[in-house]
Amino acid sequence: MFGWGGGRILRIDLSKRKFVVQSLDPLLAQNYIGGRGFAIKTLWDELPPGADPLSPLNKLILAVGPLTALPIPNSGKLLVAAKSPLTGGYGDGNIGSWLAIHMRRAGLDMIIIEGKAERPTYLYIENKGDEFRVDFNSAEDLWGVLTPSPQRIG
Repeated sequence: MFGWGGGRILRIDLSKRKFVVQSLDPLLAQNYIGGRGFAIKTLWDELPPGADPLSPLNKLILAVGPLTALPIPNSGKLLVAAKSPLTGGYGDGNIGSWLAIHMRRAGLDMIIIEGKAERPTYLYIENKGDEFRVDFNSAEDLWGVLTPSPQRIG
């Protein structure tokens, strides 16, 4: 599909420790252009009404748009979205990241993370051509570790 990263979605289920690569519906790409459109439509379709934002029913969506990774300024943008625990409605944020560019190069338009891991877990995702590998690694040694505060100047 021209203008998109390859028309694929990587769906990761933390509860089952499984993943699947799905095709992006061309109508989704045509009618809901870009990462925000993909995320809003996916959450609308897949979340049951009244789902608790902090429950395993919520989904964390990473999505890129049709301009991601093009040789133009600021094209390395990634949208991160979920049902917001603060408002109970849609919430998202944009970041400039190499992840957006690597997703595009791997042919991914979205990564959908769903379910709940039994223990603190981090994901290691590797792309080898048309194949993906997702490792579910223990993050227990990282649980509770604080990030350093920026040093005060002056």
